[in-house]
Amino acid sequence: GGVSYGGGKARYLRDTNQSRIAFGGGLIRSFEDDAGSSETTKDTEALVTMNLEWFRYDEPELDVSMAFTAYRRLSGSEEPRGNVDVNVRWEVFKDFFWGISVYYTYDGQAENEEEASDYGSFTSLGWKF
Repeated sequence: GGVSYGGGKARYLRDTNQSRIAFGGGLIRSFEDDAGSSETTKDTEALVTMNLEWFRYDEPELDVSMAFTAYRRLSGSEEPRGNVDVNVRWEVFKDFFWGISVYYTYDGQAENEEEASDYGSFTSLGWKF
């Protein structure tokens, strides 16, 4: 098990009725108990994040967003990690939506290259009432 805490600050560089762009940064402190060991792993990480959103309220509605976060360990091992999430939600016809989400994560501290990366996608259908 473990616990993490941190803080940061973000700022919108653009915030209109059609799009948003935000950048942020912060620090995270983590404490993690390794299974089978009495030692606690402690890490401090700096993070930088960027969020992009584009949306249309007219029919057909459309929402597109991308979030990117990069982490850099400041203590312990210094391998970077990060993730990217992309989401699309589109109104196919009146109040019926199709969505797709794609993600990619990377952890430079993984034991081997096969475990360092993970990616996937999800699709959805929904009715808004």
